[in-house]
Amino acid sequence: MGLTVAIMSAWTVWQLKYGFDEYLQAHDALRLDQFARQFEVLAQKSGGVSALLQQPWPVLIDQMAGKVNKDQAPDLREPDPMERFAPPHPPPPPDQAMGSRPSRSGRLGPDGFSRRLSVIDLGGETLEGPPVRSDDPSIQSAVHVNGQLQAYLSLRTVKALPDQLAQRFLQRQYMGLAGLALVMLCLTIGIAMVLARRWSRPLQAASQATARIAQGDWSSRIAEHHLTGWRTELDDLMHHINQMAQSLQNNESTRQRWLADISHELRTPLSVLQAEVDALLDGVRPLALPGIGSLREEILRLSALVNDLHLLSMADLQALPCHFEPGDAVALLNNIHQRFAHIAETKGVALSLDLVSQTTLPVQWDMHRMTQVLSNLVSNSLSYTDAPGHAVIRLRQVKETVLIEMEDSAPGVPTDDLVRLLAPLFRVQNDRARAHGNRMSGSGLGLSIAQAIVKVHHGQIDLDASVLGGLRVRLTLPINVKPIEATV
Repeated sequence: MGLTVAIMSAWTVWQLKYGFDEYLQAHDALRLDQFARQFEVLAQKSGGVSALLQQPWPVLIDQMAGKVNKDQAPDLREPDPMERFAPPHPPPPPDQAMGSRPSRSGRLGPDGFSRRLSVIDLGGETLEGPPVRSDDPSIQSAVHVNGQLQAYLSLRTVKALPDQLAQRFLQRQYMGLAGLALVMLCLTIGIAMVLARRWSRPLQAASQATARIAQGDWSSRIAEHHLTGWRTELDDLMHHINQMAQSLQNNESTRQRWLADISHELRTPLSVLQAEVDALLDGVRPLALPGIGSLREEILRLSALVNDLHLLSMADLQALPCHFEPGDAVALLNNIHQRFAHIAETKGVALSLDLVSQTTLPVQWDMHRMTQVLSNLVSNSLSYTDAPGHAVIRLRQVKETVLIEMEDSAPGVPTDDLVRLLAPLFRVQNDRARAHGNRMSGSGLGLSIAQAIVKVHHGQIDLDASVLGGLRVRLTLPINVKPIEATV
């Protein structure tokens, strides 16, 4: 800003100086033309230029100046109005002090007009006034007598300001401009300091907050406030920092909950194993096949839990491998229905398949992973549906998208728990689930794994209440996914 003020001030000074010079030159041209017209009138009366020049040159200048002033021009013989600011005039010569009439040629203005005025003939020779050299910058005005060109009036121009009065005038202007520039510079610096302080406060707050976040203080937040009437990039920065801190805090909470849940889930089968082994060692139970079978069941349960945890951790690390290949969605659902039809019958649940008369639907999926997803959904539905109950698998095609729905009858899921069902290790009514034995003996990772696999397929999984009274799970999947080995 200071540089801008300095540049503007320099430009204004330059314009003032050269503009004032142009004004003086234009004024000279106007006066020269007026003098030339009066010179023509005097020459006409005298019988020509040569006859007129028989008179003394200062007398002719006085006559022309009087005529110009009398007709329309400003009083060229009077001192400039600003002459009162000029230094005092030197004392008059002795002849003027004795009462002789002073020459008007010395009072044609403070710019030395009479000393720069000359008469030249058609050949360029000086007839009156100071000699005119070819290298002197000058302006000329033609003198016609009886319609014939007889001479020229020549006025030497000056590029610089000609006298001390004009210089003093410009100095006053320069001082005024310098004062104005100084005031503007001070105002600019003051405004800049206020704005810098206003903008630096939120930046300092952002710096301090990010430093605390870097040290592990996820609860650190920045007070968001708009610096102006509209939202700025700085407002967005503070909002994004708060969002980042919130995400980090959520991740830390999830990590701590994961550790607690995993330790709890692992402790149960390990406690059972330890009790079984202690019973065998103490002779409470004989070392027989039933005891070994019970140990094997707990080991398999523990292995399944560890495998599910590994699969979900691979998904979180975006390293869940999927191999996409051509397949048939209708055939996939038929296989799932046939596999669980007998299990559903034994549980008292009627499992139906609704394909809407669709016999085939070519897709590009990882068929093994999608089998795992659908098996988890159907298994959960059969485990949580009371007998006698009803469960339905539906398949729809909407343009380039496949919709698969799994819904069942009562019991339903509380609305507050719907958004938590996809969280790892979460179970609805956990105590009652364990009380029913293997009816709800899953690890609580099935829906989380299903969500991870659906995400690999660039799809979406949604949960809501079913019209049958239970839960509806909807999968939205693209028909074709690029046939490459992809990760989450």
